[in-house]
Amino acid sequence: MNNLFSKLVLTSLLGVGVVSNVNADTLVGVIKGANCHFHSNKCVAENTDPHLRLEREFILVTDSGYYFLPNLPREVKISALNNTVKINGNVMTHQVDVSEVFIKHNNMFNSVWNEEEIFYDDYSS
Repeated sequence: MNNLFSKLVLTSLLGVGVVSNVNADTLVGVIKGANCHFHSNKCVAENTDPHLRLEREFILVTDSGYYFLPNLPREVKISALNNTVKINGNVMTHQVDVSEVFIKHNNMFNSVWNEEEIFYDDYSS
């Protein structure tokens, strides 16, 4: 009986830890076109290039790998293209459920998108 109680307490404590880690991860990297990254095609250099329409998806490329950003609007990804960004969210295997995006501008990270407030400011230029 005591062993069962210990297991229940341990399980509940582990469960609390998992819940408290949601959206606690931070990644820093660069937004790139997925096709460019995976196939080494000529990459678009600026977010005003008309070839961006051909790029189906954009990813965050970090020192540790790449991550798809499925809940981040396309216009935010395009605005952040080739810029250093900091992304807060729940990191899964090659995917991030993004809660907030910061673009580095003048050596400072400026918040440009927040899932809770759903605002968007273009700090890329």
